[in-house]
Amino acid sequence: MNRVAVVTDSVASLPQEVIDKYNIHIIPVRLTIEGKVYRDTDEDLPPEVVQRFQKLPQIDTTPWPPEFYFQ
Repeated sequence: MNRVAVVTDSVASLPQEVIDKYNIHIIPVRLTIEGKVYRDTDEDLPPEVVQRFQKLPQIDTTPWPPEFYFQ
């Protein structure tokens, strides 16, 4: 069992080969847009949300990741 883990959020945009080589754990950033929470992954953000997001003057919030991401 590893005693140390490398963890970063998805904003780091690390290449997959680096993630795999160093066994890096990626925590997805969450965005609250118009009251709904999304993860910043392609599969979680439908194209219509991305289009709305690009037109917004700002993101409502970026809430802390849930504790279970770190377990």
